[in-house]
Amino acid sequence: MADTGRWKAPQPERNTHRGRGMSLMRALMQQVTVTPGPSGTTVDMHTRIA
Repeated sequence: MADTGRWKAPQPERNTHRGRGMSLMRALMQQVTVTPGPSGTTVDMHTRIA
């Protein structure tokens, strides 16, 4: 998955309704790689299906 947005550092004290995505991805997947770049951010997620 890739987007053209910019990375936003988590600010839980300012946005209590945001910032759970990375925790959810890491809890549900065996491997998560986030690669920010000049044209957007790419997220690779891998897991085994039983």
